[in-house]
Amino acid sequence: MPSPRLPVVPLACALLGCGLPGLLPADDHVMVIALADQNYTREKFADGKAKPETYVVMPGNFFGGNTVDRTLEKMPFRKIAGHLAFELAKREYWPAASAHQADLLMVVHWGVTAPRASMQEMTGRTSLSTDTTNTQDGIAAALGGQAGDVGWEVAERSNLNAIYADDFMNQQVDANSAEADRQNIARLLGLATSLKRSQEAFVPSVNDIAVQHSLKEERYFVIVKVYDLRKWEKGKVNQSIWTIRLNIGAPGKNFEQALVRMSRVGVDWFGRTTDDVVVVRQKQFKGTVEMPPVIILGEEK
Repeated sequence: MPSPRLPVVPLACALLGCGLPGLLPADDHVMVIALADQNYTREKFADGKAKPETYVVMPGNFFGGNTVDRTLEKMPFRKIAGHLAFELAKREYWPAASAHQADLLMVVHWGVTAPRASMQEMTGRTSLSTDTTNTQDGIAAALGGQAGDVGWEVAERSNLNAIYADDFMNQQVDANSAEADRQNIARLLGLATSLKRSQEAFVPSVNDIAVQHSLKEERYFVIVKVYDLRKWEKGKVNQSIWTIRLNIGAPGKNFEQALVRMSRVGVDWFGRTTDDVVVVRQKQFKGTVEMPPVIILGEEK
């Protein structure tokens, strides 16, 4: 009697003593990657207190994904900017009265990832070897014998080598395509370094394992890239002074719920740098903030 097979992820958790974020429906863990210019961060948070700055917002790229989510498709950008503005104010980032008076330009990209599983993953194949049992049985039946009696010359004539080669090539192309998609998503979310580390390490960290598994599910994300308008040079490529990438598992929630959770987590890293992927749950804050209207560049009046 074959021994029962244990699920891989629960077994890994048992060995590592962990609960992996991003694997359960409605999980509230948010992944954060933030990068800021050191000089900017030093000036922004001099003496341990955030310096007030004003900003305008501009919509970047939208990624619709494969799953129908009306809260994602129909949410006006102003509402997205509003959720972010509430949290940005906690770090002294305030909407400017006009575009000409703004210190910063914030470009916001948002959407949901569309991961692709390889055929090997979907069918549960654990080997690239081709199963030719049906082919061999068919040849044997045609000759009135058993599959084991078929000689090499018959196997050659039936072109088994070509079947092996064709199947292997199809599997390899499919697997490479799925891996390329995964790498693209990892780069989009800022997780490429962690993914590479998890694939190369003998015993990857808990966060790296979480990253590897998170890329196999749909994830909502928001990316904010911030530029200094005080040093803006027309006609040149201007580098962002800080960028934050937030993502959360899509199962069990809609985009608006995800946006609230990501925004609340992001407040700790606005204008700062994370040394690596940070995985945290949202914090609950009490209080009110009076917000002036957010100026959105390119918005139709």
